Amino acid sequence: MKLPPPIRGLVAYLSNWKNLLSHALVGVALVVLPLALPLPLVGRLGVFVAIICLNVLRMRHDRRKRQAEVIVEVDAS
Repeated sequence: MKLPPPIRGLVAYLSNWKNLLSHALVGVALVVLPLALPLPLVGRLGVFVAIICLNVLRMRHDRRKRQAEVIVEVDAS
C-alpha cells in the first residue's frame, strides 16, 4: 500500500532518532514545566512548532551534506 506524501514525510521525519528524541524531550518538558512555570497554550505551541522547524532545517542540511559527499566521492574516482 502506497502512503500519501504527507504521511510518508511524517514517517520519514519521525524515523530519525534525533527528531524523535527532541520531540520526546519537548513533550516531557511541556508536561513538567507548567507545574513550575505556567506557560500559555500559545507559548507551548510556539516551542513545539519551533522544534519542528529546526529539525526540518537540520534534516535538509544533513541531506545536502550527504549528497555533496557522494558527489565528491564520485568526482575523486
